[in-house]
Amino acid sequence: MCGIAGFIDNILSLEERTYVLKKMGRALKHRGPDGRGIWYDEISGIGLSHTRLSINDLTPAGHQPMHSSSGRYVIIFNGEIYNFKHLKAELAKEAVHFVGQSDTEVLLEAIEKWGIQNALELAQGMFAFALYDRPEKRLYLVRDKIGEKPLYYGWLGRVFLFSSELNAMQLHPKWKVPIDRNALANLMKYGYIPAPQTIFEGIYKLAPGRILELEFRSNEWRQKERSWWSFQEAFEKSRHDPFSGSTSDAVEELDNIFRRVVRDQKTADVPVGVLLSGGLDSSTIASIASHLDKDISTFTVGSENSEYDESNYAATVAQHLGTKHHELIVTSKDAMKVIPDIPKIFSEPFADSSQIPTILISRLAGQTVKSVLSGDGGDELFGGYNRYVWGSVLFPGISRIPLQFRQVISWLIMRSAPAASQLLNYLKQNSRTGSLGITQPKLKLQKLADVIKLNSKEEFYQSLVGSFGQAPTVIGGTPIDWVSNNRELWESSTWFPEQMMLLDSVSYLPDDLLTKVDRSSMSCGLEVRAPFLDSRLIEFALRLPPKQKISGLSSKVVLKHLLNQYVPNDLINRPKSGFAIPISAWLKGSLREWAEDLLSKEKLDSEGYLEPSVIRSLWKEHLSSKRDNHSVLWAPLMFQAWLSNQN
Repeated sequence: MCGIAGFIDNILSLEERTYVLKKMGRALKHRGPDGRGIWYDEISGIGLSHTRLSINDLTPAGHQPMHSSSGRYVIIFNGEIYNFKHLKAELAKEAVHFVGQSDTEVLLEAIEKWGIQNALELAQGMFAFALYDRPEKRLYLVRDKIGEKPLYYGWLGRVFLFSSELNAMQLHPKWKVPIDRNALANLMKYGYIPAPQTIFEGIYKLAPGRILELEFRSNEWRQKERSWWSFQEAFEKSRHDPFSGSTSDAVEELDNIFRRVVRDQKTADVPVGVLLSGGLDSSTIASIASHLDKDISTFTVGSENSEYDESNYAATVAQHLGTKHHELIVTSKDAMKVIPDIPKIFSEPFADSSQIPTILISRLAGQTVKSVLSGDGGDELFGGYNRYVWGSVLFPGISRIPLQFRQVISWLIMRSAPAASQLLNYLKQNSRTGSLGITQPKLKLQKLADVIKLNSKEEFYQSLVGSFGQAPTVIGGTPIDWVSNNRELWESSTWFPEQMMLLDSVSYLPDDLLTKVDRSSMSCGLEVRAPFLDSRLIEFALRLPPKQKISGLSSKVVLKHLLNQYVPNDLINRPKSGFAIPISAWLKGSLREWAEDLLSKEKLDSEGYLEPSVIRSLWKEHLSSKRDNHSVLWAPLMFQAWLSNQN
């Protein structure tokens, strides 16, 4: 895993170009602490900078920028090609010779031999890279199918910049870019900024499965963008070849695919561990990995607040599998130590509060290994989120109730939420029956009160993935309607839970979850690999019929059957909690002073981005416990913290 950056710039002097490239590389050192390199082409004005995290081929033969054997191509690569040994064997049959043992060299020679489109279709991996075709004067920026690795780009007049993270681009002397208020409005609504937007006007994220091509013709650079892989096309293809076997047939095939994928992703010249939350997805990865390799390390974080703590589940699974288990219990003091680092780690404002435990578990794992496997993607592909079950069971029922009655029911739920929450917490602490399997009951009751008033599937979905209730107002900014923006994908299915899964796979997954994991892990030089996002697993999951994903109130049907072959059912059969921490309580306690300073009326007035009256009202409402607004407030807090770091 690595960091990449570069530019097209014929204005700076040669000395200045070298200085800027080295400076951009230093800004990405955390992504690649094992080596750095730069390359500049006088003719085109293209400069490339690379920082290296050595996972495959630890020798100098893996150094980048890397040139193809013919000298035609130059590449800087961030990621992993998991099937590179197979591709290397195929290339060897065509008399291609290799200098080293790296996957980057294999990809480079595959592009030279087979062309960029064919090479990408054959490669299994996660990546973002820049490739320069010297004789054709053509620069390619490429991102993997699902968006595991990041790539930003944009023009500043006649200067073109790109990088793994925005902080490297900001070091160019031409940088002076205003904040995009529409992107900020999306941050307030969704907690992240969907591609292709970024927090800066005119600066973009390359979307997953896309190629940006810049070609020098007639004394100017011409830009075009295209898909090399499409999630929607993969889904439509799966409709023509649905899986027709029984659940036991599906489990058997899924097990075979998983073993191949995990075996490929464990290929490295360094030890590979597993991030283990104790949930279904990570337990599946840990089970298969430990079956293939008995000498494996697992890592988990828990919370000092029992309502949010799943570390005991992870420890029980680890004990059953016989892994070398490492555990960290997160406290509010730990959070306070991490929070000042968040603006720098994410380089643009990002507001998923589970970023805190993700940073901490990355630091924990990074002390032992350089690479880990994670369970990311399992929920989107196999139907794991609570909203999918709600959409399958709850929405059809409530939509038949007249709106005025639903509004009354919503009011009653909100009135009873504090008492119901206290009762459920009491049962959890004092009764053998627990809290009826409900975690964070007050927040879930608030969500129910919000969605019960909605009239369409689109409103239902956007309420559950966006901020609940009144979102903070951005002065001069408007958020996108995510369903309308992806109408064709939404309408490619008629099953409501699947519609939500499809949109989550192209938005929430890459722009929230994978962004969180990439920045958190790379901030401490740790590589995270996600077996669920291998295209073989994606294609199989898309072929499965609804009943093998969600049946009544049961989600991830096939995945649960698979895991039961490795782990007893009583170790993993429990309600989904998520990778959460008690931010709500901390904002009233140890984080209150920090939050009060960032959300002060004086600061909001002087900056002019967020509407002070809305923010202050939400903050006071939260402090009074009238409503749990932590999920709404975290976005303005993260923006304010990021903005303070920019000055």
